[in-house]
Amino acid sequence: MSYFLNAFKNYQVKIVLLISVFVAFNFLAHSQNITKNNSNTKEFVMAYSISINGAKNNSIQQTYNGGLKTVFVKNNLVRIRLVSLMRLQSIYFNAQKGLVNNVASLVKESGKDKSILSFNAKQWKQFNSRNDSMRCDIYDNDTLLVLGKMCKKAILTSKDSSKVIVYFLPNSKNNILAQAEPIFMQVPGLVLRYIVETKKKSLDFTAVDLRFEKIDNKVFVKPNSGSKKIKYNPNGQTALVTEDEEEDETETNDAESDLEIKPTNSPDPKPTPP
Repeated sequence: MSYFLNAFKNYQVKIVLLISVFVAFNFLAHSQNITKNNSNTKEFVMAYSISINGAKNNSIQQTYNGGLKTVFVKNNLVRIRLVSLMRLQSIYFNAQKGLVNNVASLVKESGKDKSILSFNAKQWKQFNSRNDSMRCDIYDNDTLLVLGKMCKKAILTSKDSSKVIVYFLPNSKNNILAQAEPIFMQVPGLVLRYIVETKKKSLDFTAVDLRFEKIDNKVFVKPNSGSKKIKYNPNGQTALVTEDEEEDETETNDAESDLEIKPTNSPDPKPTPP
């Protein structure tokens, strides 16, 4: 029986990868390629594949294997979308000058408890406060080719000594995206690959596509119906967990937090994946 269960789970992983790629490129269909100038980082789409190493074969973390994180950037707007067997979730970020309320929204798009958690500027800063003390060490001589582009290595270290290994494209930093994903605020370029290391596992986000092109404004429109609105609670995000997931909340906490449902820190955007 265990053989058939494992075979079915492996089949699920392959299916979610196909679904993830389909969904991501369905979004890309809204875009029109208008420039080949790769120095234009004000409007682009970037997709990351997600792989998890070290998690048990029957663990909930494995449902994120083969998932896809897609990042959409257009001037002052950012959307970070995570597609996996576990859930569909997006972070919407608006850096419009003078905007105080509804700066960011965490939208759970799947399951019976669809929800929208909104943040004002102060709350968003508090939500990402764990990144304030992050140290960034850059290794100029340690490079890696990602998508045919030569990337430099950096290591982000938090107060608790946890690490994120980053490979970034020099001289391509987008400040708006950095505000949407504060964990990368100190990295001087677009992050094309990053590996979140924990004691028992590692989560690998590797860029599989990067396009500098015009994006349809519809991509940045949040759903306005069918989702309940949730107030931000600095003591926890338990309201984001559905009844079916409550019993597994302890197991998924670390994985989701690193997956970026809280931009790269916590798809509990607890979001965590673009």
